[in-house]
Amino acid sequence: MMLEVFGQFGIGLPPPTIDPLLKHEVERTKSLLKKNKEEGKEIGCSIMTDAWSDRKRRSIMNLCVNSRMGTVFISSKECSNESHTSQYIYDYVESCIQ
Repeated sequence: MMLEVFGQFGIGLPPPTIDPLLKHEVERTKSLLKKNKEEGKEIGCSIMTDAWSDRKRRSIMNLCVNSRMGTVFISSKECSNESHTSQYIYDYVESCIQ
């Protein structure tokens, strides 16, 4: 049915856009993160790292922050060529904090 409508309109049919929805969601997410940061400054938070391997056997390391408001994903990096030493993990966490 939808394809028939596209065909009836012709070549000049503009593609659908989700820009307003995407912009709204970005702003909502920024607002939630701001509240989470403010709470972290006030009562503290925990920084968590997680390492795992995907189906292609690539090593992935994630960094999240946890507070009473919940857990927020901060960063992810592919680190197959690196040894997960304490110094490597420290440097990754420090770079995300900065």
